[in-house]
Amino acid sequence: LGVMVGALVAAPLFDTAGPLAMGAVAGAVGLITIWIAAGGLRETAKPVGEPMPVIEGLKACMGNRQFRFMLASVLIIHVAYAMVTANLPYFVTLIAGGSEGDVGGYQAVLVLLMLISAPLWSWLSRRLPNRKLLSGTMFALAILIAAIYPVGMVAGLSAQTHGMIMVALLGPALGGYFILAYAMMGSVVDYDEMFTRSRREAAYYGTFSLAASIGPSLAALLLPQILDRFGYTSANPTGVRVAWLVAAGLALLGALAFAGYRLGDSPDETRANMGMLAAAGED
Repeated sequence: LGVMVGALVAAPLFDTAGPLAMGAVAGAVGLITIWIAAGGLRETAKPVGEPMPVIEGLKACMGNRQFRFMLASVLIIHVAYAMVTANLPYFVTLIAGGSEGDVGGYQAVLVLLMLISAPLWSWLSRRLPNRKLLSGTMFALAILIAAIYPVGMVAGLSAQTHGMIMVALLGPALGGYFILAYAMMGSVVDYDEMFTRSRREAAYYGTFSLAASIGPSLAALLLPQILDRFGYTSANPTGVRVAWLVAAGLALLGALAFAGYRLGDSPDETRANMGMLAAAGED
């Protein structure tokens, strides 16, 4: 909800009150919604085991092969996602024929569809293996992002309508990815506990979040190169279109990087998938 409100007010405030006012309002919305979420957290009574030294803990994290599949995929997908959000203003103004103020509307539609799709993904996650669902969202992202390329080239369909439709279709796939990827980190922690005999959520979620934060930095290096090389003007918006193809390629690469992930949605399912049933009996 905080992201949606921020997306709705950012562009209008930027146009009317300037960037400082926009930052203040968006920051306040972010703080309030984060605090609301933090208020709902509860500690579990499960014992955490013996603490591990920092270096040994890092080695254990990176020695977890299943986590490496997840980590590589998360990093790549977040580069693609950051490229999508950074390229959106150029797309709206140069290809869809909208104004800078319209960018917030597109962002709001994207986030709204992400939120609306959440119950669907929750329902699916109880009926299908989450690793297959997550892989499906990444392949869907690759297809849908690439499909934004021809916006404005279809006869009888206005660029603005076509663009809004494509952004709306992108929302559920993104929503599914973010819901499933964060939820599945619990399975990675369970798998780690089978070997280390300790609960190390902070180490894994911290590393996971670091990869997610690096993604926008890499996208900020990559997108300007594409725009400068191919063009990002109203007369020549080719770079904006090419950026969609690059982001789609990254989404596909993220799906391929995830292909080796085999953990299940419960410790018993993970043991079965990883051939650890004998070890489970010994435990």
